[in-house]
Amino acid sequence: MLILFLGVLLLNSCSISGDDPIVVPFVEDEFYAALWEDFSPQGRQVVLRLRTIEEVECENATIEYEFSRQGDNEQVLSIESIELPDDCEEGAAPARSAISLGSLENGSYPLTLSLRDAVSADGRILINDEQMRLLIADGAGVTPLRATTRRIPNNTFWGYFDTKGEEAKVALAEDFLAELQAITQPQTIDSGHYGYFSVDSDSTVRWEEGKEAANDSRLAFQYRIPGTEGVADIQSVLSDYRNNSGDTLAITVYTTTGEEW
Repeated sequence: MLILFLGVLLLNSCSISGDDPIVVPFVEDEFYAALWEDFSPQGRQVVLRLRTIEEVECENATIEYEFSRQGDNEQVLSIESIELPDDCEEGAAPARSAISLGSLENGSYPLTLSLRDAVSADGRILINDEQMRLLIADGAGVTPLRATTRRIPNNTFWGYFDTKGEEAKVALAEDFLAELQAITQPQTIDSGHYGYFSVDSDSTVRWEEGKEAANDSRLAFQYRIPGTEGVADIQSVLSDYRNNSGDTLAITVYTTTGEEW
């Protein structure tokens, strides 16, 4: 197993007229950070996602870290190193990691970020019903990928229909969405980034998660679930399209209760 330590972390000391260390007071940004939500039947979990700004030569490289919570609400994160696993998937990609912060209630949470104790910066996580905000002071090598992540409303299902760029499947996707619209409740949500997807000012939904984010053939959607009685109707429509298309049709669906349909 190869552990690759960040160059900036090695610059934390040198010697002048003795052995006193010089602590680097400011470093260039090396990492992006963003807030995210995981969903389960037990509720929502807030996640802090990290990724390197520069790509590394391993598609499944990870960021090693130490995380703790001090007092009632202070989040303390130390970034330790970049790890290239033994089963390295060849290719250039950012190193990534996701840190679960637990079920954070609405409020303000102090955040301390450091790079192996060489440099540190204060930050803050702000959460309300509509959005989560990530604020980080300059100088510790970590910058928000985006300042605000909007929260997906309860009783929502979302996902994408992969047309694979085929004209016949584009028509099929349009029929599929028309059927969903006929059995669900209209839901207009504010434009912005919702983690899994984003919503443009014209209400267009775009898939944002994973390698699929840059795939223009994925037709994304989000709808409100029309009560418990409406779930069976939605799942019936999904089953019909999947069963009638064999293995050639990819429809991915998630819900705010942590289910995958």
